Amino acid sequence: MAKKATIVALRVLGCSGGATDDDLLVGMNWVKNNAVKPAVVNYSIGCRQRCTNQTIDNAAKSVIDSGVQWVQAAGNSNDNACYYSPQRLSEAITVGNSTRTDTHRCDRNYGSCLDIWAPGDNIVSA
Repeated sequence: MAKKATIVALRVLGCSGGATDDDLLVGMNWVKNNAVKPAVVNYSIGCRQRCTNQTIDNAAKSVIDSGVQWVQAAGNSNDNACYYSPQRLSEAITVGNSTRTDTHRCDRNYGSCLDIWAPGDNIVSA
């Protein structure tokens, strides 16, 4: 818990839940240029099928290099996260979704690009 933290919401997805690479790049550049540090990005955007994109990787790395910690969801494709951008970035913290019994859910990404697993199944929330 960070009681004095300021949360800044940055919308890059349209109403249907999709975005172009340009939408994502504009958001990443905004964070790089406007983040008040120390800062953390919580990135929970991904492709439904394999998608590596060096431009997206470079933009996320640029945010990280600017001093902003990048934490991201591994994805929901039941696939190796190393085949997705920016989830494949070693500089980022990539988080997989585990169940109550500490196992990987069948629809969540996995692999050596993940840094940590966290509960993400049947979580009671407001």
